[in-house]
Amino acid sequence: MSTFELVQVTDTHLSGSRAYFLDNWEVFVREMENDPPDLIINTGDVSLRGSEGADDLAFARAEMDRLASRVLVLPGNHDIGETPPDPRLGRPINDVRRRRWLKHFGDDKWVEDFGEWRLYGLNAQLFDSGLEAEAEQLAWFERALGEGQGRPGALFLHKPLYYKDPDDEVKILACLYPTGRRVLMELCRRYAIRFVASGHLHCYRTTRHQGIRMVWAPATAFINTRRKKRPPVRLKRCVGYLRYSFEGTSVRHALIEPDLFINHDTRNISKSLGSTIFLPPYPQRQWKEAAQ
Repeated sequence: MSTFELVQVTDTHLSGSRAYFLDNWEVFVREMENDPPDLIINTGDVSLRGSEGADDLAFARAEMDRLASRVLVLPGNHDIGETPPDPRLGRPINDVRRRRWLKHFGDDKWVEDFGEWRLYGLNAQLFDSGLEAEAEQLAWFERALGEGQGRPGALFLHKPLYYKDPDDEVKILACLYPTGRRVLMELCRRYAIRFVASGHLHCYRTTRHQGIRMVWAPATAFINTRRKKRPPVRLKRCVGYLRYSFEGTSVRHALIEPDLFINHDTRNISKSLGSTIFLPPYPQRQWKEAAQ
């Protein structure tokens, strides 16, 4: 019976020109050196402003290369733009932004066999985007699922499939839009995906729907402090990462909150600027001087 360990890290928001969130990242790099897993998966928003240009993508790629373990990376909305329309930031995914990602990180979808398991990674922003790559990814995913039939499967992507209600017909940027969600959830049911792991919402949550475990990983960069009147149950606002232990066809995960992680609260930034993407320059050199 095979065993392996996997770490999911997400929403790292790395930038050399706006180095606001490098403190927790440095702690994470050291933790991976001290206790390296077999695989690290970054489920998106690797960069802070990759949707703006190549600089942050190049910086984030170099930071991934520092990690002691093998790394698989998926794009988030900060990396390649949001599922259209994007009324908040005005940076929808398009072919130009996606090509920049592909240049620095390679394919935005992947499949990996580890032990008895098959792991799938998808580009969440492509769903309901209308881009040609959307249909290509869906066809590829269905083929990969068919080839892996009989193996327990796990799906990784940036956005959760749903926020509160899997049957909600309202389009919100917190999760997949209804059309793409229905297609993806049907494939997960048909091919017996065991769990779906995502990021994007900067908090930790685990729940189950129709036998599929849904896991939201917390960010390393900052916490989501926007309070809803009726938030999803068992939601924890924290920074951290997840560590999965696979043994045969079984899996369990643990929320890791390192002692040296700082729970950055960006509420004032969101009120003033609308998003961390609009933060003013704070170069890495200046961050290093302040950290000394």
